[in-house]
Amino acid sequence: MIEKNNIPKHWKIMKLGEVCTYSKGKKPLVLKDSVTKDCTTPYINIKAFEKGIFDEYTNGEKCNLCNNDDLLMVWDGARCGLIGKAKVGAVGSTLMKILPNENIHKEYLYHFISSKFWTLNTKPKGVGIPHIEPTLLWNFEIVVPSISEQQAIVAKIESLLSELENGKKQLRIAQQQLKVYRQSLLKWAFEGKMTNKNVKERKLPKGWKLSSMGSVCEKIQDGSHFSPQVQYDEPGENRFKYITAKNIRNNYMDFRKVVYVDKEYHDSIFGRCNPEFGDVLLTKDGINTGEVTLNTLHEPFSLLSSICLFKTKKEVLNSSYLKYFIQSPLGNKAILESMTGTAIKRIVLRKIKDAKIILPSLPEQQFIVSELESKLTVCDKIEETISLSLQQAETLKQSILKKAFEGKLIAIFAEQKEAKSNPLYKPKNEYFYQMQILGLIAKASKQKQIEHGEMTLAKYAYLMDKVYDIPNFYEYNRWHLGPYPPTIKKAINNKQYFKKSGNHIEVLNEKTLFNSTNPYTEKIQSAVNDLSDIFSKYTANERSHKTELLATVCKVIEDIQTTDLKAVRQSMQEWKIDLKGEIHKTKAEKFNEQETEKCLVFIKRKGWDKKLIK
Repeated sequence: MIEKNNIPKHWKIMKLGEVCTYSKGKKPLVLKDSVTKDCTTPYINIKAFEKGIFDEYTNGEKCNLCNNDDLLMVWDGARCGLIGKAKVGAVGSTLMKILPNENIHKEYLYHFISSKFWTLNTKPKGVGIPHIEPTLLWNFEIVVPSISEQQAIVAKIESLLSELENGKKQLRIAQQQLKVYRQSLLKWAFEGKMTNKNVKERKLPKGWKLSSMGSVCEKIQDGSHFSPQVQYDEPGENRFKYITAKNIRNNYMDFRKVVYVDKEYHDSIFGRCNPEFGDVLLTKDGINTGEVTLNTLHEPFSLLSSICLFKTKKEVLNSSYLKYFIQSPLGNKAILESMTGTAIKRIVLRKIKDAKIILPSLPEQQFIVSELESKLTVCDKIEETISLSLQQAETLKQSILKKAFEGKLIAIFAEQKEAKSNPLYKPKNEYFYQMQILGLIAKASKQKQIEHGEMTLAKYAYLMDKVYDIPNFYEYNRWHLGPYPPTIKKAINNKQYFKKSGNHIEVLNEKTLFNSTNPYTEKIQSAVNDLSDIFSKYTANERSHKTELLATVCKVIEDIQTTDLKAVRQSMQEWKIDLKGEIHKTKAEKFNEQETEKCLVFIKRKGWDKKLIK
């Protein structure tokens, strides 16, 4: 709800349904797939609306007609809530035409409805095909300034969004360049140029040879062609994972949606493939045909026929080498040549066995794998940064729109101006100040019988900064064990003030460290007391888990600017964990949906979401 005190006095607060007229599209009585003498009016279906592709025409009778730039909203389906501009035509049956009243600028209305897309899309009505919840939509509160002020707000919004779009465009270009570089790197590796700089073009290096996949693998076999009669959504006693093409992605196994089968079915098909840790798994049909990874499960499981399993002959073929070869342009070509079908592409098992693989010696294979993993890991980190930046750009867009329609857009610039004249407290020696902050956290925590290692100290520092308003001037990244600033090592490794012993950090020379005044000493003590009350009821191991969960969810909220559970879980799925000995590959795997939801409830109850969402 919009607070009247937060907007200029002459602005009105109205319901969306009061400032516009709206009418649903209709299915025409006459509809043709091309222009005819009688049917010349384009029918605006979803394809025409989203992609500008017109493939249906009507005579216009008993239709809801629209003009250029009329506002249309997707009313039914997965994209419900999406707002866009119309072309002259007949409004499709899954769309709603929305026209502003006299006192509403069309672009102002357009941007307002755009700002509500996420809310509308995640709270649809209906069980089968989702559609907009009318009560929710038409009761949205909208501030209504004068037309001239609306125009000014629209101009400012579009100026900011234009800058944002340019930034996103550059990020997408970088993303595409990264894909090209990956393929170039893989091509270079399997042409022999990674181990043999002087190799001639289109010639194999000395000692390399072409072999058939079947000759260098003990087994190349797809999973069961007989679907189980009973499947389960949850694990349980005598249940086994049933891995399908949906669970296989390039370089990782996706466990967001896993089904389980009973022991009887599992035992009946297990021997067909007998999947073991490190085997190569390839999708041979489905929407992601050709994606490949290594099996990272140490437990037995069943395979569907949409997956092909490779057991390599260890004395001649390294499994990781095979995986990367299949991903390379040369290997991908060999796989594609074994495909059949038109609408649905399928890889033929027999042809896979005959496909050729370039085979160097085992030591060279291992060297190639090491080099690729080193370079592709860097690519992964850059890709992760780009993806996060794109996500943050979308979040910033929503933040701009949200503030604009709460009457805060002008206030943003007033705050920036005020910030320049009244800057945030800035210590003379930032490094020493950071050591003071960390030392005060460690000391106050010890008084509460809570010991810190580097990682939990970093999480406390993050929470101090983001929800307790204690700035520490660190840049927090999405790290394996939660939000973490790599530069924190410099402070903690200072032997004059800190002693590290395993997962224990002791503060030294307190008199010298705390001699200089720190304006946040009392706030830190209060914050540590608060956190101690939260975590003291847990054992040391449980406390570590809960601390990581809380800091992780806070960081996700900060990044995506929403507490919506679905959005938070998606972002946690994108937060990769690449840590030796860690069985979970993402934060969503490590923390289940139930504990995430409880954590969100806790954060809202504490009011921290208001600190994290700007």
